Amino acid sequence: MAEEIIKQAELKEKAETTPKKEITEKKELIKEESMKKEVTEKPLKENKDAKKEIITEKKEIKTEKKTEEQNKETKEKPVESAKETKTEKKETKDKKPVIQKPKEKKKPKAVNKIKKTEEQKKLQEKIKQKHVPTIRGNFGKAWLRRKAIKKWQKWRKPRGIDFFLKKENGAKPLTGFRTPKEIRNLHPSGLEEVYIRNLNELKDVKGKVVVRLKGTLGKKARKEILKTAKEMNLRILN
Repeated sequence: MAEEIIKQAELKEKAETTPKKEITEKKELIKEESMKKEVTEKPLKENKDAKKEIITEKKEIKTEKKTEEQNKETKEKPVESAKETKTEKKETKDKKPVIQKPKEKKKPKAVNKIKKTEEQKKLQEKIKQKHVPTIRGNFGKAWLRRKAIKKWQKWRKPRGIDFFLKKENGAKPLTGFRTPKEIRNLHPSGLEEVYIRNLNELKDVKGKVVVRLKGTLGKKARKEILKTAKEMNLRILN
């Protein structure tokens, strides 16, 4: 009986000691973990503070460099005179907004170029030297029949009774003003000009000639005429 009592007492002591030991071990572990955290957190905070300080220092250095460069530029550049500044201001005021002009319609290119002979070149020179007198129809009432109006730029037969022609009104058409036979009815290129209304008329053309098409021709007929003219090696003006 005595042995059993001793065993029970030992078991109680063990039961009482074991939980105390576990609690103390747990507390020690928690303390160690907390210490480790503190050790790790401190250098992180220190690193962050150091980085902030480095960034601020870099910014200060950049601002200092910029100010130095600006000061150098101001010293190097000569002081502009008051006149130059005024001229610049005037130029800015005088600059007008650019107005886009309407695009001009491209003229149709010549189908074929014909080689000029010596005779044609001589005729061209004669055509350039041709004298063209100014014959107008703005006689009589000068305030009404002005040169600016297209109607009175051409000769118009005077049908009135109470007016007199003057030198200011231009020359009167006479037989002596007629062009010589060599140059008469020739194109400035020195070739004869033929007026064509359809394809059959173009086929009848012979010799070295310059062709001019009628304005009322349609697209279809025009294309056909251009093809045949290219084959015949003829130059079309329009």
